[in-house]
Amino acid sequence: MSGTGSLSTRVATAIATLGLGLALAAPAGAARRHFPVPSCGWAKKAGVGKTLGLDLRALKGHWSTDIAPVLTCQLVEVHPSLQAPGAPIVTIQFRELQRFGTKGLTYVPRLGSCVEHSSCPQPHKAAWQVVAQSPSSQNFAFPFVAGVQLRVEDGLNAVVIQVDNPEGPLAVSDEVGAVQRLARHLLPRFYWK
Repeated sequence: MSGTGSLSTRVATAIATLGLGLALAAPAGAARRHFPVPSCGWAKKAGVGKTLGLDLRALKGHWSTDIAPVLTCQLVEVHPSLQAPGAPIVTIQFRELQRFGTKGLTYVPRLGSCVEHSSCPQPHKAAWQVVAQSPSSQNFAFPFVAGVQLRVEDGLNAVVIQVDNPEGPLAVSDEVGAVQRLARHLLPRFYWK
């Protein structure tokens, strides 16, 4: 009987150890499925540059606090022509636990999704933008899109993409559409699951 008791004790110990191991592993596995710490690596310069028709160099990202944490990722032109040298032509922000107002912005349909109805900037409307037009000048006989700011909120966090090209149009047929395509590419990386 003592041999059987010893075997049962060993089996019980093994099961308990396995159960403890699974219990300890579960949070780590769950953590991998939760939202990772944001990084500027999510907005790779090659992908951003290709989408916007720009040759870019990334500046070092930095965190600041504006009510809650904000990660700012900036990119500058390798050969400045559309923005002053050293000035960011593209800025992408991840704004943690923040809401934004929609005054002066235009709703962008079928872009982004809020976690719940009450967390959208307006009911069922997650994405909003403002477009800056450049006036005619000596260099350009026609007005062009000189900047776009696109804000998308998922109900917990917000992603803001700003393109600022005051010195000339981007080498893409539709700057506003290109910024929206960039958002569609980046949003799954920032979305809380």
